[in-house]
Amino acid sequence: MDGAGRHDQPRACVRPPRRRLVPDPALRGEMTITIALADADGGTDVLAVHDGLPRGLSTSDNEVGWRMSLANLAALVEAAGGQH
Repeated sequence: MDGAGRHDQPRACVRPPRRRLVPDPALRGEMTITIALADADGGTDVLAVHDGLPRGLSTSDNEVGWRMSLANLAALVEAAGGQH
């Protein structure tokens, strides 16, 4: 880690699958989410790829959910003043 709290080497975190009981069969299935972070001018670029979207969840609803989640994450990071 450098003096500004940034990591010099790429890191990966792989979590084992979590299973949840979902009552609606249209919302069941196996999903994989892959997230990549990259340095950008004044911040960090986030690339999130969501594979295996259940047939009962529309891509537009999924996109709205991702936008809301990323906005919440940005607000938390900005409120912390970029401190690690």
